[in-house]
Amino acid sequence: MEILPAFRVAAIQAASVLFEADACINKACELIERAASEGARLIVFPEGFLPGHPIWLDYYTATDKTALSFYRKLFSSAVEIPGPGIKRICETAKTAGTIVVLGVCERRPKTTGTLYNSQVFIDHQGEILGVRRKLVPTLKERIVHSPGFGAMVQVYESRLGRIGGLICGENSNALAKFALMSQGELIHAASWPPYFSKKKMADIIGYATRALAYENKTFVINAAGAVDKSNLKAIGINAEDLSENVLALAGGSSVIAPSGEMIAGPLPAGEDILFCEINLSDIILEKMFHDFAGHYNRSDVFSLHVNNQVREGILELDYAGDIDSIEAEGEKDEKGYK
Repeated sequence: MEILPAFRVAAIQAASVLFEADACINKACELIERAASEGARLIVFPEGFLPGHPIWLDYYTATDKTALSFYRKLFSSAVEIPGPGIKRICETAKTAGTIVVLGVCERRPKTTGTLYNSQVFIDHQGEILGVRRKLVPTLKERIVHSPGFGAMVQVYESRLGRIGGLICGENSNALAKFALMSQGELIHAASWPPYFSKKKMADIIGYATRALAYENKTFVINAAGAVDKSNLKAIGINAEDLSENVLALAGGSSVIAPSGEMIAGPLPAGEDILFCEINLSDIILEKMFHDFAGHYNRSDVFSLHVNNQVREGILELDYAGDIDSIEAEGEKDEKGYK
């Protein structure tokens, strides 16, 4: 029988060092070391922590000259996976002996124009378990990030248990939640941005992930970002005028039990680390009542199809002949997408 462990988790609520990849990596490593020194065996970071989230789009139009200059800075400081920046994070996770879920702005290798909003799952031995890319960037993020793939809606095996995650609005996507539930997810890493422009973070996080935890019967670790005056200064905003307004909407990191109960948090705005002890065996009784991917589902009535292909936008075919044969080959070899 599988042994379901008890352990300490940490939700990092911290501001990025916006556009500064090396400094942001240093900060991430310091936070991992600090959380691990206080007993955390799983550490979850906010959305786009490395090297920051496109917060400037709350203040500038997308095609504004200044906004475009910030896009160039973000692209230049974004990380590739694998790459030297992520390698440093992996080495720190290994030394600390902890599992890390890190929100990153990921640059597609060998390109100069494609970014993804991603989560990197790193095990306690410093190995990358997997990378998932946000399926649909939310609102202004679509100016910056490309869509992810169904192949990346995955649950990863770890020494603590099966862990999955979603980013921001994805945590309300019923089908994405079910896809993770059907893979036996026990621990859910939910990564959130520094703030919303019109809504209070803690409220939205609470609505979305208490429902997720209750439905999936999983522990949810919510890591919300933070914003500091250096972030606003980096995008040319008068921090003295706006910081209070931003802080009123920020914060909200929390831990949710499989019963839907909030057992730690929510944190107020500002930088902090939220710790919580969880026991995965608490899931068993909750599943006895409702196992929506098991005994409480009617698979003869409801089913979910997940397209687990990774499509990079280029169809490579081996063909010869006229256009008719090319079109026929394209129909026949649809799975040849890379």
